[in-house]
Amino acid sequence: MTDAIIAHPRVEHMPPAAVALAVLLHALVGVGIWWLSSLQPTESQEEPIMVMFDSSPSNVGLQDPARTGPPAESQAASPSPSTEPSREPEQQQALAPAQPSNEPAQPSQSSQAMPQPEPVPTLPIYEFSVPPVPEPPPAPTSRDFPKPPAAAPRRPVQRTQPMPPRPAPPAQQRPAAEAPALIPAPLPGPNPADQIAGRGRQRNDYLSRVFRQLERYRVYPAAARDNNLGGRVVTRVTIKRDGGLIDARIDTSSGVPVIDQAELEAIRKAAPFPPVPNGMPGDPVILVLRMTYGPPRRGR
Repeated sequence: MTDAIIAHPRVEHMPPAAVALAVLLHALVGVGIWWLSSLQPTESQEEPIMVMFDSSPSNVGLQDPARTGPPAESQAASPSPSTEPSREPEQQQALAPAQPSNEPAQPSQSSQAMPQPEPVPTLPIYEFSVPPVPEPPPAPTSRDFPKPPAAAPRRPVQRTQPMPPRPAPPAQQRPAAEAPALIPAPLPGPNPADQIAGRGRQRNDYLSRVFRQLERYRVYPAAARDNNLGGRVVTRVTIKRDGGLIDARIDTSSGVPVIDQAELEAIRKAAPFPPVPNGMPGDPVILVLRMTYGPPRRGR
């Protein structure tokens, strides 16, 4: 376009209308070139498309990428309308909760084949408890004794003259009454209450003997005494009829391990115990012994 302007030496003498027409033509040519350039195809960069596969139990709609010819991007670019509806029922089927079966669970053969344990015979249990020593009452003071009432004034004693004695009536002789015949009383039979009371006395006497024998070997632990610790321990002692020790264990702990151990040591050292009397049934015999350990009392 510049060469065309230079080729005409009379451009300086062109009228303004011609100049405007030339400028307009140049503008139209530029617009046409720009419009033609926009129509040419340009290489467009395609964005990657992510393809997600549903992990349903069925294999419908899933194909192996190695066996299919077109790549995954071409399949995502042109999805078939028949594939999407088929996935929704599969997802609903996978999310549906499993319905519980109404059939009762059958017990396993191992539980039916196990033998039932034999019932253990119950044995009589004899309990013996040592009550704690009560605290001595405080010494009485002068305020505890009531004041004696004031003595009432004495009245003057009036002396009376003694009456003369009356003569005694003559004694009448009565016939001697016949002595009643002695009838021997029937001998009393055995009273069940006395028998039960006798057994109770035998049991209490035997438990007292066992307790006195244990007292010789009971020692208050130094660790508990130094730390001012105490408690009540209950032991279960199993012995034979001849007094031999079978087993000794803690039934209720005192909360202090050294006290529990000291009570078990005393039971083992005191064995064997006196023979069990006939009034206490059971073979073996179980004794439940309660003992309270505490810090020494200080004088007030």
